[in-house]
Amino acid sequence: MQDYKSQIQIFKIGGNILEHPPDLNNVLNQMRKLKAENKIQKICLIPGGGTLANFVRYLDKELGLNKHDSHWMAIHAMEYNGIQLCNNHEDITPVKNIQEILTSSSIFLHVFLPLNFLKKNDVLPHDWSVTSDSISIYLASVFNLTQCFLIKDVDGILDSNGKLMKEITASRFNEMKALRELASIPSNDTIIKTSRPIDSYSSSLINIHGINCILLNGKTPKKCIYDYFNENIPDSEKVYTRLMPDRKNSHSNK
Repeated sequence: MQDYKSQIQIFKIGGNILEHPPDLNNVLNQMRKLKAENKIQKICLIPGGGTLANFVRYLDKELGLNKHDSHWMAIHAMEYNGIQLCNNHEDITPVKNIQEILTSSSIFLHVFLPLNFLKKNDVLPHDWSVTSDSISIYLASVFNLTQCFLIKDVDGILDSNGKLMKEITASRFNEMKALRELASIPSNDTIIKTSRPIDSYSSSLINIHGINCILLNGKTPKKCIYDYFNENIPDSEKVYTRLMPDRKNSHSNK
């Protein structure tokens, strides 16, 4: 596939942002400002599954659903959230075919509805190690990109002392998680959430495809997205975590 790195950026918007209008508007307005200042040419938005996907998790836990059914139901949740996003924001265009994104010249914000594409390109595990995080990283590899962005309701990855780690390799992240050296995140016993700060399959995809995965906080009134792309702001003042491939082990084709 042709190299579109200079044209397209992939942003996954987490469910906690999607489902809170002030935060969603904050994220979209930062993106529009980046476009107005010619810092980004085109954005492909990947919707998180949010509450609907968490309900599928709950049903899976309570009823022991077939893993394949759970997988596709959660992706249906992403699809629904993407449609709602377009319905509520007239400058966002829904697409199901990645060629539409690659060839469109006048549209800035696309939301990718992933169900049909993932049915035809069924390469990801059918379990809860895969969420919209992994799907976004996988899609970045399809676009032949070297990075993708995950917009969350957290600043990034914190160590056990609460310090933000600006850069960390995928393997080191897994080591720290196994050793409980990461900051603990309160969980809700009713709804199982295993994807914070990223789902467990993401680190594998980061290494397989050699993709940098940048976590940015989309909560109001933070401007982490705009700041990240603003070359006038020192890196020391930017808030993010970059999850990087293990260089010596990466199988990147970039």
